[in-house]
Amino acid sequence: MRKVSGRVLYTKRDCTTGPATEAPLAGATIRLESGPVEPVSATLDSDGRFTAEVPGNTPIQATAVTDGPRVAVMPDTSPPRPYEIPLGELRTAGQTFLIGAGAGNTLADPASGAANIYTVIDRGARVAEATSPVALPKVQARWRYMSDLVGWLGDETPSYYDDSGTNAIYVGGTLAKGLRDEWTAFPLLHEYGHHVLKYVANPAGAIGDHGFDTVHQSNPALPWSEGFSNAFAAIAQGNPKLTLGCETYMDLGTKPAMARPGFRIPRPNRPELAPMPPAGSEHLAQYN
Repeated sequence: MRKVSGRVLYTKRDCTTGPATEAPLAGATIRLESGPVEPVSATLDSDGRFTAEVPGNTPIQATAVTDGPRVAVMPDTSPPRPYEIPLGELRTAGQTFLIGAGAGNTLADPASGAANIYTVIDRGARVAEATSPVALPKVQARWRYMSDLVGWLGDETPSYYDDSGTNAIYVGGTLAKGLRDEWTAFPLLHEYGHHVLKYVANPAGAIGDHGFDTVHQSNPALPWSEGFSNAFAAIAQGNPKLTLGCETYMDLGTKPAMARPGFRIPRPNRPELAPMPPAGSEHLAQYN
């Protein structure tokens, strides 16, 4: 047996435009294959690092797998299997593998998108795991790229959580005003917030059309569910400003909280942030 170590980074972006940075693929799995013997798997720590013992002296091929104890990211196909991202040969102790083209890159790649979905949702799952009074089931994040991260399964409406018991988050494609949810922490963490609420304090009947500026005094379960998920996203990312694409759409750090009314309206007619609920409905804040 020989001891090996290394680190896995991916090419991260906070929105769909602008140069990228490098970030650790935290909490996912790395598979190490050495000749004909059984592969060895290890879990990446919060800094993307791993150590493992591998049998034999043959070259080691490394693969990142978007799977872990709390989250799995996979194509929306059946049977579902997590994405596998080839990293190449492990040649030296402490070697760093990079998914994507690295810092400064302006072209998004699907493998880095899968890595970002995994890392963001796993971060939210860790926050929930540390505070939840009940154990939360593992979630499946199902995305629009095929298992090879090349083929496209077709576009999808914005991300949503399946409340039917599948524990699945469906990650949207491009239809939501051209935004890509794989690069935006807010929708990913918001949908995981619905997962938390389902198992901790599930509000019956929390369904219906809604927006940042709507009030629902006849169905208080809906704003409770959506408001909780917004708050969870802010807590999990450590920032009260929640963004879609590259713009702030909600600020929970103000009093009262602010959001963009009619948030589905495209530029240049999209309103700016305003206090919520809107004027005339201030007395209905608990239903917003």
